[in-house]
Order: sequence, then structure tokens, then C-alpha cells
Amino acid sequence: MEENRKQKRMHVISYLKVQEQQSSKDLGQVVNMSSEGMGLYSDEPLESDSMVKLKLTLPTDSNENYELAFDARVAWCRQSVLPGYYDSGVQLIDVPSDELGILEEFIEASAIEDRWLMADETESHWHRSE
Repeated sequence: MEENRKQKRMHVISYLKVQEQQSSKDLGQVVNMSSEGMGLYSDEPLESDSMVKLKLTLPTDSNENYELAFDARVAWCRQSVLPGYYDSGVQLIDVPSDELGILEEFIEASAIEDRWLMADETESHWHRSE
């Protein structure tokens, strides 16, 4: 698959679930993210090239949560290496600049750079690359 990302994705340390805005239905868990997109892990496939309205609940230092709502495009979806699960790439669309700043601060404070991790698909865990 051709790499179309403009920004480096960061692996999120915190558990973040993504929900559909209207129904609050869980759509998946964030695996990695940038201010332009995110990788999701889910138990149901998302329709590739579809537009969705999502919300993401970010934890804050004050033990309160901040809800970020945005439009997104599902760029791709494929079967995960784990049977019964799916991996998807989602492109964020028109996130307001104030909320984008909050998202960027969260990513910087709670993520690990993609270049330091790689998936070991045979053992299904993460380890540092040399």
C-alpha cells in the first residue's frame, strides 16, 4: 500500500475510543494518530472511502474529559492480523483550529513516535526497533 501520509503517526499510550457522533456507537480504538489522521482497530469493518462524523474523548490533567467532534473520511479498511478484527485509516476533515491545537497537545504529551516501534505480527505485541 502506497504511503500518503504527510505527518508521522504517533502510537497512543492512552486507551482512546472513537464513537459515531449521533448514536455514540463505539467504532474502534485509536492505535496511532497525527493531527491529520488516525489508525483505528475495531471489531466491525468501516466502509472504505466513506464520510463519517466521529467523536473522540480525550482525558485531561484535571481528571475531566474533553470531547472532540470532527468529520472524517475512512481512507481504507482491511482485516487485521488478529481474526475477527479490522484495521482502518481515517483522515480528519476540517477540524477547527482551536480543537486541532488541543489534539496536537494531547498527541505530543501522550504518544510514542512511530519510528521507535514496530509490530511483531507473529507474537502480536510491540517492541522497540533497533
